Amino acid sequence: MITYYQTDDHRFIDAFPPGSLFMQLQSVEGEVHRELAARRTFKFTHEDADYFAKVHSGVGWLEMIKNWIRFRAPVLGAGNEWHALRRMQDAGLLVPSPVALEVDGWDPARQHSVIVMEALTKTVTLEDLAKDPITPRDRRRLVIRLASYIRSMHALGVNHRDLYICHFHLDHGDVNAALYLIDFHRAQCRDHVPYRWLVKDLGSLLFSSFGAGYTRMDLLCFIRRYSGKPLKDALKMDQLFWRDVLKRAQWLGHREGAPLPDWLTG
Repeated sequence: MITYYQTDDHRFIDAFPPGSLFMQLQSVEGEVHRELAARRTFKFTHEDADYFAKVHSGVGWLEMIKNWIRFRAPVLGAGNEWHALRRMQDAGLLVPSPVALEVDGWDPARQHSVIVMEALTKTVTLEDLAKDPITPRDRRRLVIRLASYIRSMHALGVNHRDLYICHFHLDHGDVNAALYLIDFHRAQCRDHVPYRWLVKDLGSLLFSSFGAGYTRMDLLCFIRRYSGKPLKDALKMDQLFWRDVLKRAQWLGHREGAPLPDWLTG
């Protein structure tokens, strides 16, 4: 069994000593966000501090084989999220601060693991923010910040695999406040992000913005900031890349039955 702590709070370490995290958090009561056969995600409070925990019980060989048949990398436990959060945090990008990781067992199909993070409080997701209209100026400022964040993440060799606007959080819903990205459960870390995963991340982000009030000019602004090039050069030099991003977003829209924005279909 391996346990890592990234906290100086001895009250937490004393309450959850090495080797006890998985068993104790199985019985801790909290606000359950998701409960599957192999994973429980919930928020809990300890000593007046809010935490977010994901308890993994092992996916089983059948689930692993299903993923391999579909050419998908199976998520075996909490290690993915821990390493991605640490890499992001070390680079100065805002994410939920990882507190503890525990991994028990060498069989990847039956491995037990748990990750604990500091919970974000008083934040608003970009999806919820879009429910109330904001000024074009604020929306453009937000698009620029979003593009800069994702450009930095991809430059670190991290691709998210669930890059939707609901996973971006703003402190108090203020477009000028701290911008966080959450839910690195399926994230991958490499030296460089492969082309197909860049397309999938950005296609997912674009798809999730359908119906959120973003415009064609917002997309062009995003492209310019993400690429780091003048817009004319980005559209010319990276034409195939952005075409693939658009195709991915449209494919997700058709699959989910989501109407495409007029500026994308016109």
